[in-house]
This record gives sequence, C-alpha cells and structure tokens, in this order.
Amino acid sequence: MYNMAAGNFAQGITEIDRVLQMVGATRDFAYGLPGAGDLYVTTQGARTVRLGRLLGKGHTFAEAQQIMAGETLEAAEIVRTMGRALPKMTERGMIGPQDLPLMRMLIDLIVHEKQPEPPLHAYFHDMPAFH
Repeated sequence: MYNMAAGNFAQGITEIDRVLQMVGATRDFAYGLPGAGDLYVTTQGARTVRLGRLLGKGHTFAEAQQIMAGETLEAAEIVRTMGRALPKMTERGMIGPQDLPLMRMLIDLIVHEKQPEPPLHAYFHDMPAFH
C-alpha cells in the first residue's frame, strides 16, 4: 500500500500545482509547506484518514458522515467545492475532461457516492517515459 500512497501523494501535489497555476499563484505553494506540507499532515491526520478508511471499506460518504457525526471534515468540503467548480472549468476549456484524475475520483466518492477504481493509469499520462 505504500506504493499506492506514494502515487496518490505525488498526484495530489501535481494537481495542487495545476490548480494553483490556473489561479495565478506561485508554484512554491504546491511544493512547499502550504501544499506538500499540508497534504502530508492531512494524510496522516486522524479525521481525514478515518474518513478515507471508511470510504475504502465501501461506506458511502453519507454513512461515513453519520459514523463520524460531530467531526469537522474540511477535506470533504474542499472536494465538494471542487465538485461544483470542475464541470464549470471543463466547460470553459480551462481544463480537459481527463485532467485532475485524483480529484475527479474523490468527487465521485464524496459527491456522487460512487466507488471508482483509483485512476493510477491517468497519473502518468503527461510523462513521455510512460507512453
């Protein structure tokens, strides 16, 4: 599972960088404390990890929310916000329908309550060595 975690972490940073570039922020945020540092803490933190484990066991987001009643799930709120923004960004041509595959999977899990497969194949589509 460490390889999967490493792949997801790397893709998360890649996607943070992409979104920050779209809004004109410096790339330093993605690779520094605000991006990579915060993502590391989030992936090690109790609430987000617990939510991820519940979703990984097949619970819907609504079920996980009930189990975790009273706990703040800010990561899920970010995913829900992105779930509203990505279709608009795609419609405007800011991103393609295949861009941000990790975020799209998280949106499927949390917003649409689907159990998608991790899109590992999509993580490396921009890297020539993997074509």
